[in-house]
Amino acid sequence: MRDRPIRQTEWTEYVVEGPIAEDATHLAFGALASASVTADFDALELAIGDGDTWLPIEIRDPGFEATGEAREAGWRKAGTSRDPQVERREEGAAEGERFLRVLATPGTGGSSPNARTATG
Repeated sequence: MRDRPIRQTEWTEYVVEGPIAEDATHLAFGALASASVTADFDALELAIGDGDTWLPIEIRDPGFEATGEAREAGWRKAGTSRDPQVERREEGAAEGERFLRVLATPGTGGSSPNARTATG
């Protein structure tokens, strides 16, 4: 994605595709920032495809709607960003009532300020 940065300010659907090794047991995904960034996320979906067949993979709280203990169960910060701010906002969500906003300043070597690990 470094060669295809996203710079739009409106809610837009994006598709990110890439190969997964046959023997993979985990998949991490999130945001990669190579500069100071404000990025919003909502209604995430994950699927693994083989040709024309796509298998949806369940992810907890894909719309960042959960509160309390359920809110803390699925997402975590990771990477080299210097003190990224991660907040759930209630005004302006693309779907539902909330979305996730990440404000990050990069450290050395890029960053992945918000990552989710899915096991399979």
